[in-house]
Amino acid sequence: MGLLFFLCFVFVRFQILLCVSNIEEYLFKNYSSMLKPRRIQSEPVNVSIDMTIMSVHEVDEQFQYISFYAWFNIQWYDDFLTWNENEHAGIKTIAVPYQKAWIPDLSMWYSEEHLHDLGPHSFVSVTSDGHLVWFTGGKYVVVCDLKMKKFPFDEQKCIITISAWQSTDSIQKLVPRKRLYNDAEFIAENGEWEFTNFTFHSFYQKEFDTTVLEYTLCLKRRYLHFVLSTLVPIMILSILNSLTFFIPLESGERIQYSLTLFLAFTVFLTLFEQMMPQNSTDVPYISVYVGFQLILCVISTVVSVVCTSKKYSSEMKEAKYCNNTGYCKQERRSQTISTKISEGKVMGKETKLKNKLNNINDNTHNICAVNSFQHRTNLIMILLNSFSLILSTAILFILYWI
Repeated sequence: MGLLFFLCFVFVRFQILLCVSNIEEYLFKNYSSMLKPRRIQSEPVNVSIDMTIMSVHEVDEQFQYISFYAWFNIQWYDDFLTWNENEHAGIKTIAVPYQKAWIPDLSMWYSEEHLHDLGPHSFVSVTSDGHLVWFTGGKYVVVCDLKMKKFPFDEQKCIITISAWQSTDSIQKLVPRKRLYNDAEFIAENGEWEFTNFTFHSFYQKEFDTTVLEYTLCLKRRYLHFVLSTLVPIMILSILNSLTFFIPLESGERIQYSLTLFLAFTVFLTLFEQMMPQNSTDVPYISVYVGFQLILCVISTVVSVVCTSKKYSSEMKEAKYCNNTGYCKQERRSQTISTKISEGKVMGKETKLKNKLNNINDNTHNICAVNSFQHRTNLIMILLNSFSLILSTAILFILYWI
């Protein structure tokens, strides 16, 4: 019984293959894939096309392109590929090699790999009424104009353009299939990007006499990772930068502190340069902010060097300097000499002692002047850094908000 069933199955399959072979021979006996599939050659071929993105592989900000996996559902009617089902064992659909049939002239503009076609596919499905369905797809790399000013809170729009490469609307006319749902919801989840919308529209390009389809993929960056890895450290460094002049000059650490912050900001600028497109038309706000903080670091370093130079040049002229209590040894010595002169204990040497007293007072005034200059400079720089931090941060958040 089993053998009989197997033989019947093999016989039926053989008959089907024979009928399919007969249909294929009947259809392509005098068929030319170079000829427009219309009995009336003045009529254009309406090509229905639908694009579905399965997943986004990469969005490259530096080189301005997006790569994704997608497939196309392309349908049209061929007047020469029809047959009577009753004469061919009721067979309604067959699959033929796509090289045998007339294939629409389709290309993906601004693509790196599929500029002249959408990629080959082995077979085309043909129904008895001349309806052809061609499924093609693969990995596509398309140029995308990414606006990076609001990084990492940016939203992008990538336009995928489909049109004929050589044919005009007199030969074929592209007709986009209407969508009943938002295809962005069916794109595979991506850890860096959220897909908010996927729309299309068509228009007629008079210059080339062709219909152009534009699919627009809207993306929104998932910013949490970038906030934690870049924005928060930059804000912390900016706050530390405003505290530079709270460090006492006598500690000798102020210049090293400023240079350390300078190097940290430089590292972030280098990272941004590796990520961002190298152009001057769309500079990210965060890069401008880091550059501004870098300038403040340079100003702090220069002012610290000037203060240190003035302090140590004054100390080289004076053998002794003020102690931690704020009183100078020269001041105590001048008080002793003044007491002796007033008591008349050094009458013969009064003139000489007065000269020494004047020299000591001059040195004391020089030291006090240097200290006063340092205090004023510290106060001015603290106010400048604090004001700059508040103002630049406020402007940054306003720019992100709008």
